[in-house]
Amino acid sequence: MGNSVRQSDGIDAIPPSAVPGPGPLPLVVDLDGGLLARDPVADVLGWGSRHQPVATAHLRWKVPGRPDLAAGTLVRLYPAARLSLRVNGEILDLIATHRRCGGEVTLVSAAPAGMVDAVAHALGLSVWVYGSDQDGRFTPERRALALASLFGHRGFDYAGGRADQAPICHVARRALMVEGEAGLRAELRTAGGALVRLGSPVWQVIEMSLQDLAGVTAASGAAPSTNRRLSAAIWSAAGAPVTPAADPGDWDVDSALSGRRLRGR
Repeated sequence: MGNSVRQSDGIDAIPPSAVPGPGPLPLVVDLDGGLLARDPVADVLGWGSRHQPVATAHLRWKVPGRPDLAAGTLVRLYPAARLSLRVNGEILDLIATHRRCGGEVTLVSAAPAGMVDAVAHALGLSVWVYGSDQDGRFTPERRALALASLFGHRGFDYAGGRADQAPICHVARRALMVEGEAGLRAELRTAGGALVRLGSPVWQVIEMSLQDLAGVTAASGAAPSTNRRLSAAIWSAAGAPVTPAADPGDWDVDSALSGRRLRGR
């Protein structure tokens, strides 16, 4: 699936909310335009374009279509540089309220998982983190498939901020959005979901060094395969394995998205 997952306090385990139980549904928060004003990769590359334009252009040329990898290299090359990241105070409050009610929180992003982890640490958040890794970017489409597989269709609430995150909104019970288009609201209502428009962001600014991002990114590079870890979480939530289908045509799309496979016909 080309993404990486880890818990922000460094514990390698199955997310508790992947296993059904009492309490509120899991809350999935998108870092890109949701908790932060934008993807931290864009902030890193923006710094690079202003202060190290030649190196930044070269890195982007070496890894076309993978801005996350270019940003990951920049944070290691220039650790002394500092960034100002804008944080949405309303979503921080939403996370705190959800945790007080006993709910689990998962943070997702197209940025490298290590960068997302570093932001979570800087904000004092103990959350599960999913992000891009060496194998591929954690795009909205991949996020939607992973989250539906882990938590089930309509099995989580989602807080995001951009129109391109619509695939995730379609598999969530509720989409709490910083930006909400009328067309998306109508689509979700027809499909059985819901869109709630959040208030105007109250931005808070945090300062982070690239060294902070580089340290966690390097550590996360040695993490086990994302696919193996995600598969373990999905099958733990699904319970005992069922008889494999004899032919790929026997797969049921809805069941596959919820992390369960049909018995062979």
